[in-house]
Amino acid sequence: MILYDRSDRHTGGRMVGVEERERIRRAYFIEKKTIRQIAREYRHSRRVVREALKESGVPVYRRKQPVALPVIGPYVPIIEQWLLLDEGVPEKQRHTAHRIFTRLTEEQGFTGCESNVRRYVRLRRPKLDSVFTPIGHAIGEEAQVDFGEAQVLLAGRRTTVHLFCFQLCYSTRRFVRAYRTERQEAFFDGLARALRAVGGVPKRITFDNPKTLVKKVFRGHLREEHPNFIAFRSHYLFEGSFCNPGKGNEKGHVEGLVGCVRRNALVPIPEVAQLDDVNAHLEKWCQEDQSRIYKGERVLDRFEVERTHLKPLPAFDYPCCRREESAVGSYSEVRVGTNRYSVPVAYAHRSVSVLAYPEKVEVLCQGEAIACHERSYGQSQDILDPTHYIPLLERRPALLHHGKAFQGWKLPEIFERARRRLQERSIRGDREYIRILRLHE
Repeated sequence: MILYDRSDRHTGGRMVGVEERERIRRAYFIEKKTIRQIAREYRHSRRVVREALKESGVPVYRRKQPVALPVIGPYVPIIEQWLLLDEGVPEKQRHTAHRIFTRLTEEQGFTGCESNVRRYVRLRRPKLDSVFTPIGHAIGEEAQVDFGEAQVLLAGRRTTVHLFCFQLCYSTRRFVRAYRTERQEAFFDGLARALRAVGGVPKRITFDNPKTLVKKVFRGHLREEHPNFIAFRSHYLFEGSFCNPGKGNEKGHVEGLVGCVRRNALVPIPEVAQLDDVNAHLEKWCQEDQSRIYKGERVLDRFEVERTHLKPLPAFDYPCCRREESAVGSYSEVRVGTNRYSVPVAYAHRSVSVLAYPEKVEVLCQGEAIACHERSYGQSQDILDPTHYIPLLERRPALLHHGKAFQGWKLPEIFERARRRLQERSIRGDREYIRILRLHE
């Protein structure tokens, strides 16, 4: 839902984006300001403030304006070329900002100020090597998150799973969960489950720079975050922090956790029937890990202290799914990636919403759930529910023998016995059997 503040008569209504929603929600829930105060300070109507407090979702439209460089812009390619050539020469013989300004003026007819050139070069030049210092973490201040890979024998096949790893920095309380992917919905699901497991929200959570969360990395710690991540962060009201590119040591707590889980929880390689079995094993391992001694104390004892310093969880979980609007095809299927999932034939050719969760796919029509499947991570597969196609059988009984949805459909033995008896009694036995199958609808 997009919020517009119609009270702004000069602009005809300003859209309230995710950043503004976060400011409003933080002012209300964290700074304990009243709705009247927030409306006055941020120049919104009280109606808009109330709507922002109800919903932390992402607006459908989000306008972006690139930073304009009217003076230096036409000369940026030339400056970049000179700085690129500098990388192969001694440091003391490289272009200074003043020398670049001089060359632009003499060779390119540049008429701008030297300060414009200096400002661009200062932002463009790499920083000095980092200086490291020991880091101490206040209680409830920070958690760290990372993904890693591991091997499991899943239903007899060696499969790569992706380990979502979360660790509170003060107590080192851990949470680990295995997923089939590192897509955004898995990231959000893992983080929501981790916060639920520790019973609260730390002030800050530190990440790498995955594309699922970060659209663009600028110099230093400045990032253009993905709108969906801003909405997720606004829902739980934590601050997002990102490591410098290639500096995984900046989140050393969780960086070591990935290897620790592989060596201690997944050796030898687990043999499981389904991914839930892996996650049950990892949950047990995390519980037992709380008896570990850290800085002379049990992790569990430190965690009991840290838990009281965490912010409370919101009243409901964030919907950790990728939502797409789709049209049901003539085969009564919707597509998620390269895979196709069935819906009841009554909804063929209608518009629906497809919610792709890490472990399931739900299909909604006008807000009503009409289908739910286990999510497949194969390629070009049809995931079909035979009950969705039963209404077609009355018009086309041959589908019972040749229809893809009905091949391999396992029903209780009593159904097969009934089918044989009906076929023995009448040539219309299949049609009578189809009437019995309609009880599944």
